[in-house]
Amino acid sequence: MTGYSHYNGEFFIFCNVGVAGTTGDDYDNHWEDSELHWFGKWRSHLGQSRFSQLLSEGATVHVFHRKDNHAPFNYAGLGRPRVIMGARPVMVVWSFAS
Repeated sequence: MTGYSHYNGEFFIFCNVGVAGTTGDDYDNHWEDSELHWFGKWRSHLGQSRFSQLLSEGATVHVFHRKDNHAPFNYAGLGRPRVIMGARPVMVVWSFAS
C-alpha cells in the first residue's frame, strides 16, 4: 500500500515530506506552520469516489508523515481538510486539532 488507504470505515494517509517515496514519486508535500500541504497520487482528481469520501464532512482521516524514506512514519493526528484544490494531482491543506 502506498499513499492513502481505507480500512474499517477510516482513512489512512502515509506521506513523505521533502523526500521522494520508495516508488520514486516526489510530491511537493510540505508543512506550513502546523498545516500539511499534501498531494494525492499523480492521476488523482476530485471526480474519484475515493476522494469524495476522503474529503467528506465527518470522515475520519489519520495522517502519518516522515522526512526520511527509511524512517518510521510519525502520527500527525486526525486531519481535517481546510483547503482543497482539484487540479491533477489533488492538493489538500490538512489542519489538525490541537
